Amino acid sequence: MSPQFLMGTASLQSHPGVNNAAGALRHAEWSAKMAQSLGVNEAKKISDAYEISHPNDRYERAMDLINNNVGRVLGEALPGVAPDEIARLALEAGLLQTSLPPAMIFHEKRK
Repeated sequence: MSPQFLMGTASLQSHPGVNNAAGALRHAEWSAKMAQSLGVNEAKKISDAYEISHPNDRYERAMDLINNNVGRVLGEALPGVAPDEIARLALEAGLLQTSLPPAMIFHEKRK
């Protein structure tokens, strides 16, 4: 399955935005879905490859990788729970990174 196929669900497309809660939800849901469908190792390979092929600055990439990891871990641990629900629960529990630290935003904009 390609990342495009897995990202093609209506639920995933309902979380527009980057470096915010919607982006965190999207990454966690996508990774949970892949972990449940393909296994954690394959999900990690695909999500890491996606992040490498869509370069962000290092802080944005770190944020995406954190949220991908949370989604994978919870997707594997909660196989009977829908990926969108996993992402929502992770957000409510404070497990997702929803913004860049203010110092990092300032630092990157000055360059």
